Amino acid sequence: MILSRSVRTSLQRVKPTLNISYRLYHNAVAKFTTIDLNGIPFSYDTGIMIGEPGENYIYIEPDIGQAIRRALVSQIKFGSATHHDTLPLQFNHRSLCFTHQSFSLPRIELQQNLGDSKQDVSSATLWLTGNWNAITLDGTPDAQILRLYETNIVRARPTQMTYLESAVFSPQQHKNYGQDDAFQLAGILAQKITLNHPFQDGNKRTALVAASMFVQLHGYQLREPFFISDEMDEKIKDAHVAVATRQWDAEKLASFYESITTSL
Repeated sequence: MILSRSVRTSLQRVKPTLNISYRLYHNAVAKFTTIDLNGIPFSYDTGIMIGEPGENYIYIEPDIGQAIRRALVSQIKFGSATHHDTLPLQFNHRSLCFTHQSFSLPRIELQQNLGDSKQDVSSATLWLTGNWNAITLDGTPDAQILRLYETNIVRARPTQMTYLESAVFSPQQHKNYGQDDAFQLAGILAQKITLNHPFQDGNKRTALVAASMFVQLHGYQLREPFFISDEMDEKIKDAHVAVATRQWDAEKLASFYESITTSL
């Protein structure tokens, strides 16, 4: 169950975020303006999910994400980029709008600001994957997480994306009920991925990668022997097999994670 070199390299690029803000989503309404086939602008309200003021992301419905893609493709020639899973946008902190840097439409108008930038405009990325499409401000922890998700998870082609996304949201739900220990939340995340079987194969390995990213974002890392010791590798494997066979619960897995990590 040793992690591949590429995954280890990706994890090393994750910047630890001590006292990280746990995501609390709120339903909100945004105004979406785009152009029709004749190039005529039209607007309508759309539901979004958004965090607390100062957060760096929103979630939009996939049909809005695809509408943005179509509108941009109709105005400029993306070529092969029309099939990419991300699109570059920007966020204007004065007008509270997401747009492309070269066009005023399509546009998403919010009712609150994002981030804490002192600049008027921040670069952003639209992620065209998942049951909801995320838009994140570039260079933020939210963008890092989604880039890792896109690189190491989506490309692995989950057979049950809904199960995977449910597992990814599980730490947030437990946080809402008062659980705030990083290792307990990492154990919950790994348990959900392992038991929900979002992948045809590699669920335990994926759970380990997710837990490793999670604790690293909270200022911890798996100890070096984890990557080089056969004995430690066997312990890791046995722990995740114990979860998969329901011999261990999330709490016991959390205690195990805590025993093999050190502060960054």
